[in-house]
Amino acid sequence: MKKVIVAILLLTALSAWAVVPVTDDSDNDYPDILNQSLITVFSGKRANQCQAVRITPTWYVTAAHCVYPACEKECNVEIELLKGDLQAIVQVKHDRTYYPRVFPKPQYDPASQKNVRHDVALIHFIPQAEDWMFFLKSSNTLLDEEEFQKLLKSRKYVKAKVQWKALSKANPIMLITDNTQTRQMVQHIAVPDLRGDRQELRENYGGPYYYFKELWHYFGPNFGVERGMSGGGVIVPGGTLVGIVSANLNRIGKLVTYNEQDEPVREIPYSSDYFMITPFNNDIQSFINTTFEKNKDNYSMRVKPRFATITDKYAVPIDYTVEEFFGLGEKRAVETYSEKESIQ
Repeated sequence: MKKVIVAILLLTALSAWAVVPVTDDSDNDYPDILNQSLITVFSGKRANQCQAVRITPTWYVTAAHCVYPACEKECNVEIELLKGDLQAIVQVKHDRTYYPRVFPKPQYDPASQKNVRHDVALIHFIPQAEDWMFFLKSSNTLLDEEEFQKLLKSRKYVKAKVQWKALSKANPIMLITDNTQTRQMVQHIAVPDLRGDRQELRENYGGPYYYFKELWHYFGPNFGVERGMSGGGVIVPGGTLVGIVSANLNRIGKLVTYNEQDEPVREIPYSSDYFMITPFNNDIQSFINTTFEKNKDNYSMRVKPRFATITDKYAVPIDYTVEEFFGLGEKRAVETYSEKESIQ
């Protein structure tokens, strides 16, 4: 890959950035899909694909199981910034000892995956320091930066230009769901599907999603989320993020959830009908802010992540129990934990 400098383009876009408001009449408007990218993690001879969402111009958030244990020592994370005919791919090189660029939440345990609620990781993406490759798929041509910029300005690649600008100014709102109330989501949610040549949204218009304060996750019907979509941002109309894709129950089988002291509190039965969302909460917000502060870069403008407390506009408090939702009756005992993999 050829290393190129894109500082001027990124800084210009950043200085002109404006917040896209979340409006009540934007039911079919999910602009935040433009902040989503497909990632491929290379470690030794192994490679696996996931998704990630760019939360500032120099940081991505994804699921921890997408990058660990693969990046426990060294790995390369390839990020597709542009899909379609005109493509832009960047490679982030991670070395945990000398140049760490991938940061899992400290409590995440890649060996047992018992702490599903800690399934979050950050990728430090420094545009001016990475190895880039620009490519024109229709003619199977590798482009240099000048050729890429020229095509990006042409009318033929208007959509690519829009996405390029959106990525360079990425700073979506992340809703913080606290651990004090059980809630029901009142807005539709969507998950991007960027696998292969796709660039589309899987939208939920079915049953409701519930956030259970005991479980620290949203649970609801699986509306087409599949392997390879982990790490993508879960969004509501207007582009606000409510969490990331972590796992669904048909992949990990019997799920045991843990409380704040890492004690088992619930055992959820095997089912292919449910999908779970890792929401942003105070714990994850603290992890993100701390990681940002410890790893400031001098390559571009420092943009802080944007957090907002969830309101009844998005999820209303309800009186509903885990037992009622999963049909568990009064069964609360947890005896064993089934170690199986999450979606990747």
